[in-house]
Amino acid sequence: AALMSTLSSTLNSTATLISLDVYKYFKPDASDKKLLKMGQISTFVIMIFGILWVQVVMNAESLFQYLQQVNSAIS
Repeated sequence: AALMSTLSSTLNSTATLISLDVYKYFKPDASDKKLLKMGQISTFVIMIFGILWVQVVMNAESLFQYLQQVNSAIS
């Protein structure tokens, strides 16, 4: 249940950021219906991206090594 709550919160926050901070910046006159639709679409796209990214993580030698590579790429 905690994992589902975390996933739900992450998707909700991401959809809110994309629809209100990105989409509304480019289309300031967007209606609430359009913002809601953009949030739903972005949630779907993020979920598909996350599912596909699992394959990338599974190809790493270990989760620790993968996290170290991500951290070094960011730094």
